[in-house]
Amino acid sequence: MPSSPRTASDAAELERSRLQFEKMTQTPVPKLILGLAAPTILSMLITSIYNLADTFFVGQLSTSASGAVGVVSSLMAIIQALGFMLGHGAGGIISRSLGSQDTHAATKFASTSFFTALTFGAVLAVLGLAALPDFMMLLGSTDTILPHACAYARPILIAAPLMMSSLVMNNILRYEGKASFAMIGLVTGGVLNMVLDPVFIFGFGLGTAGAGIATALSQSISFCILLSMFLRGKTVSQFQLSAVTRSPAEFGTILMTGLPSFGRQGLNSIGGMLLNIAARSYGDAAVAGMSIVSRIFMFIISVAIGTGQGFQPVAGFNYGARKYRRVEKACVFTMCASFCFLSVIVAACWFNAEALIKLFRDDPEVTAIALPAFRYHPNPLETGAFEESADGVVCDCCGKTTHIFYTNPFFSVEDIAYLCPACIASGEAARKYDGSFQDDFSVDDGVDDPEKLDELIHRTPGYSGWQQEYWRAHCGDYCAFLGYVGARELRALGVLEEVLDDPMWDEEQKGMIRESVNGGHLQCYLFQCLHCGKHLVWMDFD
Repeated sequence: MPSSPRTASDAAELERSRLQFEKMTQTPVPKLILGLAAPTILSMLITSIYNLADTFFVGQLSTSASGAVGVVSSLMAIIQALGFMLGHGAGGIISRSLGSQDTHAATKFASTSFFTALTFGAVLAVLGLAALPDFMMLLGSTDTILPHACAYARPILIAAPLMMSSLVMNNILRYEGKASFAMIGLVTGGVLNMVLDPVFIFGFGLGTAGAGIATALSQSISFCILLSMFLRGKTVSQFQLSAVTRSPAEFGTILMTGLPSFGRQGLNSIGGMLLNIAARSYGDAAVAGMSIVSRIFMFIISVAIGTGQGFQPVAGFNYGARKYRRVEKACVFTMCASFCFLSVIVAACWFNAEALIKLFRDDPEVTAIALPAFRYHPNPLETGAFEESADGVVCDCCGKTTHIFYTNPFFSVEDIAYLCPACIASGEAARKYDGSFQDDFSVDDGVDDPEKLDELIHRTPGYSGWQQEYWRAHCGDYCAFLGYVGARELRALGVLEEVLDDPMWDEEQKGMIRESVNGGHLQCYLFQCLHCGKHLVWMDFD
């Protein structure tokens, strides 16, 4: 229990603690959670918006520069994982301590987490800068993205100690029930980042390095604003180097309490890194596409996280005060509110997905990566199955405006002019018009799974042949259509002899393939097995 006040300062601190305790344990749950969640959601949305601003402004430079944003986002996730682990770890203990009115314990755990974050950030900065190119390649950079990624990451690594400790202060403020104070620091940094991005990137001509400098500078200013809250006595817990715990058990308690947050953010970093590594084999456009989609996803999920973070101090305070029914009521309300918020936002993004992608990088290759994936037709923009329209057209199926529309055969009774990629991928177009994109009799034998046939003819954009389109199969599955080729293209790809090694063709037909011309009277269509990688062709005449 806290000792009796001996000075006016002690009395004021005790009064702040009492008022905060009453607010957290007596205010009606919906009003309290929404009041705490609103500034937290706003803070996270601003953070997401300035991340999107980085993506937008850097995206104006090049596709490789856009890819660098995705690579460095994995670095940001590492910083966040460590910062959230320490912030949530100490914050949970602090809120329970304040719930039981133990302000000394609150100061001890706040001090420990703050100074530990500074130390962890400094170690990350030193190690990251010492092996920066290798570090960026580990996070999924390609050779062409690497110069942009290094230029972007360097200022962020220098500012890592301040960024990590800012996350700790932000969480401590929220766990004390002072989410509005945390909002001031984060929103200021976020708005400043959006203002400085174009200044450093374009005004000073620093490119991707300018984006990194803008982020580092704005986050440093945010650190100063958050720190001032503690130095000016706006909080119950304080930062005192002498208060840092020397007990391994207490330090372990911080880490164990923050472990779920570390796992969430750490897996986010690992997931981003693995996605970048998987995407880089498809080129810079794939990495850039994943970067854009990831940033939009984080914007959406920040609403749910913000609502949950509004719940955390309520749970901590009331658990410490032994008001367990109030904790249960707060939990149920938070889940319901999050579900409603997310439903609205996801619906808005779902119906405007294509426009969102093109906003950040108007590159057909990037847009193709970010649109629905078609297993049996992986590059439909490149093959001409889809075309782009700057003005947009109206999809006959869903009635929505789309800037990318289907142009190849669709077999149905009704005459359909335009179909969007989403209606094809979901199967809605085939269902609505009782149509198909490929004749189910014009396919290779050997595929026994009816679901695969359904995906091919109802949910895969077809190709356009001189005669009836035919789809090849291999290894018990349908192949991916790669595009239109002739002998010249097959030789350039180094697969001419491979496609001729096919029992489908006799010697006369093999001779025809050797003489085929892309766009000529005898046209070849290139496929590749999804399992063993073997290349196959189909051919027909005009």
